[in-house]
Amino acid sequence: MPPPPTISSVFGAGLVGITLAATLFGIYCAQTYSYFNYYPKDRLWQKLLVVGIWISLALEYALNLHAIYTYLIDDFGLNPKLAVANWDWVSYVLLTSVTAFGVQLFFARRLFYLLHNKIAKWILVVVISSLSLLSLISGTFMTAKSIQLRLFSSFTQVTWGIDLWLGANVACDIFITLGMVFALHTSRTGIKSTDRLINKLIAYSIQTGAITSVVEIFCLATFTASGFHYGHILVIFPLSGLYATSFSANLHARIPNAEGVSIPRGVVITDGDVEMSTSLGTGFTSSSGGTRTATSTFQGNKIKMSFNERNGNSFLDYSLPDEDVLVKAPTAAHNAYDHAGTVV
Repeated sequence: MPPPPTISSVFGAGLVGITLAATLFGIYCAQTYSYFNYYPKDRLWQKLLVVGIWISLALEYALNLHAIYTYLIDDFGLNPKLAVANWDWVSYVLLTSVTAFGVQLFFARRLFYLLHNKIAKWILVVVISSLSLLSLISGTFMTAKSIQLRLFSSFTQVTWGIDLWLGANVACDIFITLGMVFALHTSRTGIKSTDRLINKLIAYSIQTGAITSVVEIFCLATFTASGFHYGHILVIFPLSGLYATSFSANLHARIPNAEGVSIPRGVVITDGDVEMSTSLGTGFTSSSGGTRTATSTFQGNKIKMSFNERNGNSFLDYSLPDEDVLVKAPTAAHNAYDHAGTVV
């Protein structure tokens, strides 16, 4: 049986965890400011999701700060009060569930458009959405149950609820990561430079998915083994911030052009291939022996390419499915360049 919680194991860990959460909230604030500066023409629902997650994080941090101030300042030395879990203290479970739900559905939608196999995409999206919904429901239930139980020492009575909440999140994040890796892997084209870009995106997907999964597995293991103690509390408070910053980092994995639309990082057009570039400004350009210059910009879901020839100009519009721009843009631009000679 886990030892009873102490002031040090609960509020000491809570103070450190809330400090880490504040750091991640600050990072997400900077990311949000950057997002609206660089991607002003993103879809409205996506902007609302960014703002909604910010509101959830801000509310969670404010409630956590109020809770820790109440315990360590207002109720200092009042041991009976320190044994009771106030509603603002346990609100992190609900708000973390809300943040995770929004982020997971965002990635489920992205997978729906990236996967080509209709059966696979529907199965994966339904599984991810179901696990995410299960996590939200169990998180909401655990918030209400914790307020009802009141005492920190009583939380071990509902270990199964915490295990269900965190376990569903872990499974959901793993399915998202595996789905992204599979979708990107099947988008390989045989063009070495494009495949290198896809390899980087695969590594990035694994890293961002692994962060939340590892933290949740640690939370689950420590709560099951030791109850509501230091190890669990230390990392559970920053969890929603990890979801938010991982989500925002994926949104920022693009380079905006002057039109407010984005292209994949590190891609440059050359004559006959798509190559990696460490520095890229608006759109991307290259020259071929001084006789042809190709300029490409993204407008919505179209790659607009203009070719300046010695004997005049030629233009080519190359369309992409809206959700495929991130993965397929390099290949599409390469194909457009190959066929530019037929455009008058």
